[in-house]
Amino acid sequence: MFFWIIVVIVCVLAAFALLAPLRLAGSGKNDGLAQDDEELATAREFYNQQLTELQRDMDSAKLGAEEFEAAKLELDHEFLRQSAAADRKVKRSIGMPVIVSASVLGIFAIAFLTYTSIGNPSMANSPLEERIQRGENIDIVEAIEKIELHLAEVPDDLQGWKVIAPIYMRQQAYDKAVRSFRNIVRIEGESADNLTDLAEATMLLQQGDASGEPTELLKKAVSIEPNHLRSQFYLAGEATNAGDNQTAITLWTNVLRGATGDEPWLETAQAGLKMAQDGLQSPLNDQSGPTQEDVSAALQLSQSERTEMISNMVAGLEERLFSSGGSPQEWQRLLRALLVQGEVDSAKKALAGARNDLKDDSDIMAEFEQLAAAEIEQLEKLEQ
Repeated sequence: MFFWIIVVIVCVLAAFALLAPLRLAGSGKNDGLAQDDEELATAREFYNQQLTELQRDMDSAKLGAEEFEAAKLELDHEFLRQSAAADRKVKRSIGMPVIVSASVLGIFAIAFLTYTSIGNPSMANSPLEERIQRGENIDIVEAIEKIELHLAEVPDDLQGWKVIAPIYMRQQAYDKAVRSFRNIVRIEGESADNLTDLAEATMLLQQGDASGEPTELLKKAVSIEPNHLRSQFYLAGEATNAGDNQTAITLWTNVLRGATGDEPWLETAQAGLKMAQDGLQSPLNDQSGPTQEDVSAALQLSQSERTEMISNMVAGLEERLFSSGGSPQEWQRLLRALLVQGEVDSAKKALAGARNDLKDDSDIMAEFEQLAAAEIEQLEKLEQ
């Protein structure tokens, strides 16, 4: 109610300001020139006042662009009309008060209809987080400071951390981004997206180095969601860089299988797959991997044929290790490949086979357990 009282007062004052020249014109106290100047000054003042109000309403999203232009056009028309009238000698006219009064009523009608259609004086202010997400024109530094103060007081505000974490990433404040993503994981729990977000921020904090915690986080993300593209993308890149080309091919293939064709990372994934394929350079007498002919043939295969070839390679390695045994590295490689392919039951059998094959040498067994720690942990989680 108080709001509408203020509106009425403002309207009365505006009407009085607009109609004052008419009152003075009828009083006969001023000559035509003085009346002309005063009327023009009053009209200009009213125009500037109303235009300022309209601009403020548009800046605060109370008026849309089209509504602003319509109201401004009405103001322009009124100002031009009064300016033209001021160029002539003021004459008393019965019609003038009617015209001006109608204009005042028209302006008030436009303002009222516009506000009642899009305005709401009882609506509370939008939370700062929502305003940032909508991209409103606000002071970003001040907004961040307010969110940080809020999170210091309410550290379990999940939405606050989710809003500020991407901002820190864009500002390259990776230490703060890592802290934010850790809090998101703490509050919301471990999901593939949350863990990958934290891994990305940690990698950037380590200047692009994915060793250590980032890799463990990415592996955990894949264990939670085996077909999670973003985590597989990073793991594929790390496998390629580490020379683990068989794992890299499997991962790159999975990533490309989930692509729609317009992703910005598509060319990178295709180049990574080719690099891993080109890196499969094993001696012809080494039974642990494909031959040179296998590599050349793989480059000529279609995507589905290449995937089938990789599966056959994994199956061949599995058959050889179960029949004649192998090194800790070979068993760990088999275990990882089976997990990447989603062959959980086969991975369990491979773990049991590795432990049975290496049980006679405690040092070699310890080496395998250390190499395959991440894969063993992933298996244990899948069994729960």
